[in-house]
Amino acid sequence: MLNSWKYSSKILLVGILSISFSLQANERTNAITDDGQGVILYSNGTWAFKLEPTKLHVKKTIALKKNITVIKTTKPKKIKKVKIVKTKTFLKGKNNIYKIIYNDKLWKKTSSSNEDAEIQLEHKSGSGYAMVIFDRTPISLDSLKKQVLTNMSAVVSKVEIISEKKIRLNGHQIMVLKINSIIEETPFSYFNYYASGNWGTIQFVTYTATALMTDYETDFSDLLNGLTINK
Repeated sequence: MLNSWKYSSKILLVGILSISFSLQANERTNAITDDGQGVILYSNGTWAFKLEPTKLHVKKTIALKKNITVIKTTKPKKIKKVKIVKTKTFLKGKNNIYKIIYNDKLWKKTSSSNEDAEIQLEHKSGSGYAMVIFDRTPISLDSLKKQVLTNMSAVVSKVEIISEKKIRLNGHQIMVLKINSIIEETPFSYFNYYASGNWGTIQFVTYTATALMTDYETDFSDLLNGLTINK
């Protein structure tokens, strides 16, 4: 009997909750018409068609699909690489110890005005110059710098190193010096590479008037970087 009471109490509790919900729902009653249309009946005697979320969602989805523009994707075209054709023009030093690869569109070989220069080039614009001096005697780069300054001081009125560094070029250590000088009251600037080893010593000198150095510096740099030591 007690067990039946406990069971009946549970049913009673659920029934009370159900009645409570039904009373609240009496204010809005769902109904279906003969043709299957859902409607909502209100306690004040009015009514309205019931909007079914599922159907509305489907209609919206269909409407959206009609307005969708399908964009076809294609694989991006490969960017064509521009092949830079490097100049093959070069000049060899004596005994094939070194060579200078240069742009013959910018530079032309000239007869040497310096008896110590193995190679001499002139910029085709006419105001930039280059020469290579080679000696079989090796010397440390620091000693070479002192010797260069001493020799220049003997023939010019002023010598000043404005930039100095060491780099590696094609496997060899290079001393890079930028020098300003005054020759017969005219300022000149030099952009030079120096290298030395058991194979000998190279002085690769480029120069122009100081006022023109900014115009030639890039072409000087490209020319100097064409130095290849074969030892």
